Amino acid sequence: MMTDYLIDKRDQIIFGETPTLMQPLHGESLPKPETGKHRFVIASDGVYVEAVNPALEVRLQVAKSSINLPYGRIGAVGVRLANGQIPKRILQDVCEKTFHCAPNEWAGLVVWDKIRCEYALY
Repeated sequence: MMTDYLIDKRDQIIFGETPTLMQPLHGESLPKPETGKHRFVIASDGVYVEAVNPALEVRLQVAKSSINLPYGRIGAVGVRLANGQIPKRILQDVCEKTFHCAPNEWAGLVVWDKIRCEYALY
């Protein structure tokens, strides 16, 4: 990789922690980022941010290019829960609790229960 132009240690650290990669035009797509990391990807239509943590996988466009760049296309974009969708029954429970508490506030937290391997509402 051509990184010998990064002569300042601070730039080397920034580039190492938040790399900018080009989406391949030919060949295989980029593997997803490591858990806990994020990066920028330059694609044919602009710049995307990709991030992965234990709860979410994110790929969103952050800058659109006015010209077609010589890189590959990005596949699906959006935010995906790492453990799948939250079940409708939990979302319905949230709606019911909110409705019954109105006009007062209500708060809850939907979490992934690692032991039971399911979402839970607290």
